[in-house]
Amino acid sequence: MESYRKENAYVRGIQPGFDLGVPYSLVTWAQLRALIWKAGYDFAKGTGGHSPGFEVFASFPSGKLLALSAVGFNKEKTLAMVTVQFNCFPSPGPPTVNQQCYEGAQVMMEKENGRWVRAKVGTCFWVV
Repeated sequence: MESYRKENAYVRGIQPGFDLGVPYSLVTWAQLRALIWKAGYDFAKGTGGHSPGFEVFASFPSGKLLALSAVGFNKEKTLAMVTVQFNCFPSPGPPTVNQQCYEGAQVMMEKENGRWVRAKVGTCFWVV
């Protein structure tokens, strides 16, 4: 947990070009804010005629916006923890780690035969 907290003490971005095994696009907070505003959501008022999520996220691969935390490792680098959040809305101000997300999971991974697999422990999920 100490490594996870340290790695997530500040906001960082994912660099393009990684093979994640699934199609993906990278979107900046500024681009996301513009897409949400275009869909009719007004950050200044916190309201819109409809939820902007469906319209905005439908244009993304798999129809979801994913936000990933940095990964924290144990000392031996055999266990890793990462948070995966779905369909997040950025705060109106500068990027923070406290964006509003509608679903997520904190996932523990373990190295097994040289590959990272989901650990055989409970996973913490949430839905708002």
